[in-house]
Amino acid sequence: MGFGNFTAGLAEKLELLRQALEKKVDKADGMGLSESNYTNAEKDKLTGIEENANNYIHPVSPGSKHIPVGGSDGQILVYSNDGAARWGEDKDTTYEEATNVMSGLMSAKDKAKLEGIEDGANKYIHPLNHNAEMIVQDSEHRFVTDTEKSIWSSKLSGGDIIDGGTF
Repeated sequence: MGFGNFTAGLAEKLELLRQALEKKVDKADGMGLSESNYTNAEKDKLTGIEENANNYIHPVSPGSKHIPVGGSDGQILVYSNDGAARWGEDKDTTYEEATNVMSGLMSAKDKAKLEGIEDGANKYIHPLNHNAEMIVQDSEHRFVTDTEKSIWSSKLSGGDIIDGGTF
């Protein structure tokens, strides 16, 4: 192989290398790729995003607040202001039993009234049967005796029916 063939092949390889270098993307300061590597769609998308769009700020309006930091044993959340709570002391919510003269979980007046009512006073049990004496008879509501029923039955069987079905 002569020197001329070597240089001719080298020139061809150098031309390919030059073309490849023209397509190379230079790194810009502070960027991983140059701006020319973004597609138009990507550029449009980035252009549409506002500055500091990823700086989320949690709302502080009533209803958006969370349990406050802190608190300890014996504390409860108490009203602070609209939509907010704070840690506060748990008030003693134990009561003495109510008496006729001292309030407890009910007033002394209610306790006295309750004690004046007999056990089971409002526990009504409807009887299965009623005595006839309980029922007030009137022209629309009357009892019929067995004797009256027997008389009526004998008239039906004895042919006392008159034309038209009346007696």
